Amino acid sequence: MLFTNCNSNSSKSIRFKEFCVVILKPAEFSHVSDRKEILQIILKRIQDNLNQIPKTGNETRFPKADKNHEFIKPDSLLLLNEKTRIEKVSPHFMLKNFCEKTRSENKGILLDPALVLKMEILYLYIKKLNPAAGIYISSGYRSLKENYEIGNRTKFSMHQFGKAADIYICKESNPGRYFIDINGDEKINKKDRWMLMHLLWKIENEFPELCGYNQIYKRHVHTDIRGEEHPTMPKSLNKRKKIIKKDLQMKLNSLGGRNDIINDLKSVFKI
Repeated sequence: MLFTNCNSNSSKSIRFKEFCVVILKPAEFSHVSDRKEILQIILKRIQDNLNQIPKTGNETRFPKADKNHEFIKPDSLLLLNEKTRIEKVSPHFMLKNFCEKTRSENKGILLDPALVLKMEILYLYIKKLNPAAGIYISSGYRSLKENYEIGNRTKFSMHQFGKAADIYICKESNPGRYFIDINGDEKINKKDRWMLMHLLWKIENEFPELCGYNQIYKRHVHTDIRGEEHPTMPKSLNKRKKIIKKDLQMKLNSLGGRNDIINDLKSVFKI
């Protein structure tokens, strides 16, 4: 893995202003044994797929670390070109799906396997809500320069480390920057983005290793895997349930629980 936790000996959640640029390593998974083993296998397979992609020298600028942020600059990045764009990194995603903002060829990018896993789980849930639906990632990896070009001045944006995605739920046959109905009311409005938010919260409650900051924007929903919730987001499932409307809760309940999605993942990854 590219990043390490600067406070790995502590089990206490690190607050947003103190977080390190990290992902939880498979060895840190400490829940149900079968689930732990399955997640390790899946993450390893995704990492193996990424390892097959040619690398390029790391000339990308990164923000300077400070006392609250530490990261290890990787020696090389994934080479992005016409050939590697179509390399599959998981059953339902190719490399190009995570670098829509990066148009130039022969450029290096970063992609965290845990973000790919989170998108795979979301894809499985979305398909249960609407079989015609798919995920369009309008912005995955963005370099520091690309971040500034779109007006993002966040010094430690998770996009710069391949740990974030801005997503739309659209028709899989026609991917793009629009939403389709996923909450079942036969309307396309903000409720569909809220449905997506609750799906992301559901995933994070079932798989705490994939926890991050989720936010509804005007047209899309942002998610990342920074390793903790943003302090402004409800912390527990009980608190989250209080802000989930009954119609959304019924939809969420119909999707099954963690064991169901684990079985779906085993089928998709042929475990």
